[in-house]
Amino acid sequence: MVRLSRLALLCALAPGAWLSGCGDDGTARYAGPVDAALADDAAPRDAALPDAPWIDVVVPQGMVGVAGATVTLGCDLGVGDCANQPAGLATHVATVAPFSIDLREVTAAEFAACVSAGVCQLFAVVTPDDRPARLMRREDAAAYCAWVGKRLPTWDEWELAARGSDGRRYPWGDAPPPDCTRALASGCTDGGPGVVGQRPAGASASGALDMAGNVGEWTAREPGLVYYWRGGSFLDPPAAQTVTFISGDEDGPFIGMSQVGFRCAR
Repeated sequence: MVRLSRLALLCALAPGAWLSGCGDDGTARYAGPVDAALADDAAPRDAALPDAPWIDVVVPQGMVGVAGATVTLGCDLGVGDCANQPAGLATHVATVAPFSIDLREVTAAEFAACVSAGVCQLFAVVTPDDRPARLMRREDAAAYCAWVGKRLPTWDEWELAARGSDGRRYPWGDAPPPDCTRALASGCTDGGPGVVGQRPAGASASGALDMAGNVGEWTAREPGLVYYWRGGSFLDPPAAQTVTFISGDEDGPFIGMSQVGFRCAR
């Protein structure tokens, strides 16, 4: 399986520059092999490339592409990193269609525009414009994504974007352990999140940034897991920056959490 991320990452970081596969608007178009269960026989193929199911994916500017896959996600409950995780994170096989996910977390400035438009609510302003938006309800994160023509990622999409199909422990691989160049965890900050997208050494399997550390991220609602979020934050120790880390409360807050932001998918 070929990942879509590297081309999409270059397009996102250098919109408008000439690069094979990049549109003038910074989008990336890449025909890449996907899991056979997801492929369409009519999908475009390139005779010069290996014979495999292919699908044409357009990655919008500021996003990275994630190739579809049938893959094992989650972890063994009660063991290691999953010692205290909810049942919804149990190991399972998921078939995920190709999708795009934001290269970085939504910033406070971007979310403020949604608030000004009367679409989103924010309960406190505590973050500079270039830091991740936080202190919003999951419902308002979803409203923002819809406002920009996107949606919140599902649990499985978020984990596939962070983990890839090779079962890695951290977004960047299995080793070395997290440090401040890869993930903004507790001990790496003066008490708040950092500027988004500043740790390329911690890029995930898909090329997405800050999927470990900085802020945890709301995902689409899962049955029985209403107020859980994915990924470690600046309040969590390095050991919590794994691709399977989640936190939250089934009863959930009525307002946002200071360590939780989000990114959108499409």
